[in-house]
Amino acid sequence: MTIEVDDHRLVPPAPSGSSTPSGAHTPSGEPTVESTTAESAASGPGTSGPGTTTGPAVIRPATSGSASERERPRPPGRSAQPSPERRNSDAPPWVLARIRYAEESVAFDKRLGEYLAENEAVTAEFRKMASAAWAATRQRHPSALATFGDTSKFKAGVVGRSREALQRVVRSGNLRELVAFLYEGISSDLVPEMLGGAEEQHPEIAAERPSRRQREAYADFMRRAMEIQASDDLTTAEKEAAVEDLQASVVTRARPDAVRPPLSEAERRFAVNDAGLTWMPATSVYDIPMSAEFQGSSEDSGGLVATGTAGSTYRFMLHAARMREHWGLDLDLGLIRAGMMAISLTVGHHTVHEVMRGAQLALNDVPGHDPALDYTDNWDRYWDIYPLDEQELRENVARDGLFPDEHAQALLDELNPPDATRTGAREAGEDGSFVRPHRPGNVRPVAAGPDRPLPQMPTTPDIPATGPDTAAADLAVAWRAHARALTALGEAAAEAAASERNSGGGTPGAWAGTDEARRLLEDAEARLLTLGVALDEARGRATAATGRGDRPGADEAAPVVPRDAARRRWIAGQVTEADLPLTPPVPTAGETVGMAELDAAGVTPTHGQRTEMVLRGDGRLPSGALSPLDQVRVRMAGTGTWTDTLDMVAANTSRRLWSQAYAEFAGAAPEGADGTDLTRAWAAAVLLVLPAEPHAVLADSRYADDGFRRSVRQVAGHLLDAGTGNGPVPASAAELADTLRSGLGLRQRWSTSAPSTR
Repeated sequence: MTIEVDDHRLVPPAPSGSSTPSGAHTPSGEPTVESTTAESAASGPGTSGPGTTTGPAVIRPATSGSASERERPRPPGRSAQPSPERRNSDAPPWVLARIRYAEESVAFDKRLGEYLAENEAVTAEFRKMASAAWAATRQRHPSALATFGDTSKFKAGVVGRSREALQRVVRSGNLRELVAFLYEGISSDLVPEMLGGAEEQHPEIAAERPSRRQREAYADFMRRAMEIQASDDLTTAEKEAAVEDLQASVVTRARPDAVRPPLSEAERRFAVNDAGLTWMPATSVYDIPMSAEFQGSSEDSGGLVATGTAGSTYRFMLHAARMREHWGLDLDLGLIRAGMMAISLTVGHHTVHEVMRGAQLALNDVPGHDPALDYTDNWDRYWDIYPLDEQELRENVARDGLFPDEHAQALLDELNPPDATRTGAREAGEDGSFVRPHRPGNVRPVAAGPDRPLPQMPTTPDIPATGPDTAAADLAVAWRAHARALTALGEAAAEAAASERNSGGGTPGAWAGTDEARRLLEDAEARLLTLGVALDEARGRATAATGRGDRPGADEAAPVVPRDAARRRWIAGQVTEADLPLTPPVPTAGETVGMAELDAAGVTPTHGQRTEMVLRGDGRLPSGALSPLDQVRVRMAGTGTWTDTLDMVAANTSRRLWSQAYAEFAGAAPEGADGTDLTRAWAAAVLLVLPAEPHAVLADSRYADDGFRRSVRQVAGHLLDAGTGNGPVPASAAELADTLRSGLGLRQRWSTSAPSTR
């Protein structure tokens, strides 16, 4: 980040020897925070002379010293101290205090970005947003999935465009990768078009952008790079090497092993070369002149300026709000803002002030947003950085546990002891003590004024934007979100099943996409529960929508699901003759089995069959010599292709096991228990304990073992004792289900606190 503290408006010295800014009644040295071209004593590759930056510079106050004196940066990591120039300066204390505030703000920004970059809640919120965008694109525009990727080595978080790489980002990518993923989807208008259409640029950002100018170093880099590419005297390799040498003037100075979050291997393939990181932050490309209106307003409130109000943050916040409205996605806008702040600060795109302004412009356009998130643009800005509280900021971000305004006040107190004269003070308290370096009346919430409707945000026809009955509207939105999630999971599972069948036994990662889709459906069901919907109603609607059913005795098509070797062996051991189809599979000519295959399936050959295996000389037995039951068991437990027939057998077996479990539950019920209450309690327990699936979950052999059946029976008994009837599920049942789910290796989904909608 190149941030210069310089007034650039000095006039010749006044008779007293001090300088006064032109057109102002304030002393020289009053800091303005600007992202300008840094003066440099050394010229790097491709420079055209003094005045060209060779990378990010440190913040420096305006002084009366020479250019070479101003060039020396203070040692990194140390709290800013008054330089000799400042101690000998005629500048009044309030000016020096403002300089200290600016220096500490730069340090605070850097440390805040690094701390937020590894915040788990922030990363999880961006993963939720990315997962929803990925699922929607796969459903509506499957050929456009590569849009979420890029191969530019100058962009932070880039991992390429392959589907495998992008799916990894959705599942386990770090915050920087997730932001890059969503940035490509939003900036290309792919995501906006799925949310009703691309929005117009905010008028305040549009009015500000003409003042953004291209940095001299970047322009020089581009000019030299084009000259090199046009040269006929260099080979392609020599051109690439020459351009790479030029990049030192525009790429980040951050070291690959020092960035936060740590680089993934996928990022390293694009972002690291022999010289280090190849990211080109926005501060290497743009700056804002001191004559700009944004510089003046930010100077008045103490806000650091680098490249202008963060337009990308505005778009992210706006589309996060639209995902909540149109897709029913429960996103915390405060966490989305924090994530944009983390990446903007660590990569070098914007300052805290610029990100907060961009986010606030979006919040102003979100009716009913949480006012606690509003940005108050004044010198106390760093005290309120959601989701961090004051204590956490003091302990992990603020240098010496003090906020920038406190550092400035400490310097002011040091320079103005109680008996000091007040000459030169801009303002003073009524008791004669000096006030903070900001003017008391300068508290300007950016969020002032009423919320406006979302700009260019056409409302989806079937989702009412407002209504007299807010609860009913919320419930309607939740039901539609549930329906969309159910459809998305069904399509994801169908796609994975087709891939597995077409590949003749499955492909690595074919089912990975269903995991996130299942989580979204489970979140939708949990949302319905918080709105007071009885699980019996939710289960009934799911059955009507998909044709699936989990009541005892239900008989639907067999689901296609993934099974590893252990699951294949387990279900093979549960099959009985009653589970076989009317027409068992017929062995192919020459099909044989060995002892290892028989052992894996739990099949014990007869004495005659053992003898035949020995006499054949190959130790194998013709498959036709086995009973139909044993043939099916061997095929299930083996490594061969899993067929539709085996799916049917596995589903029959699973249903039989669950029917037996229900019979045991009903048989042990209290005397006089009503049959309707029994089935309702059982169905609710199934939905509470077992994972959400687009098919009848009781036909899914992955969830048919003793542990799952015992857990469902335990929750059903609890519900039966509670006597909930058609009403909402009691919290105790949800908590019990989540406890049992944890023991089954499933995530908790009912009793955890619902994500904030901030």
